[in-house]
Amino acid sequence: VLLSTGVFWEGVNIEGSDLSQLIIFRLPFPVPADPVYEYKASLAKDPLKDVFVPDMLLRLRQGTGRLIRSETDLGVLSILDSRLSAAAKKDYRDKVLGSLPFKKVTEDFRVLEKFVKEKEIQLSDK
Repeated sequence: VLLSTGVFWEGVNIEGSDLSQLIIFRLPFPVPADPVYEYKASLAKDPLKDVFVPDMLLRLRQGTGRLIRSETDLGVLSILDSRLSAAAKKDYRDKVLGSLPFKKVTEDFRVLEKFVKEKEIQLSDK
């Protein structure tokens, strides 16, 4: 189990079966009260679309890159942030999912279970 915050998004390299599941609780949006982001947002026509989503996408790609470090790595990425669910109908959902290096996306646990069994991915304690 690897629990971390911002530092996890850069510089961690865990190859192979030692890391088979990455769980992201919240999308890594920057803090809006940060003076740099406040300034950037004040200049943007649409701060969410022009400032916050692009920064979050960069951080998210860095973080999800921890799961797949080589061509033979397999794993499951779980993003638990409800803002990314289909039901939330956020206009950035497709952009987020399209920016990730994973082609299979589901909110159905049965599909996940089938994938894990087919690929023989070990998600339980060792």
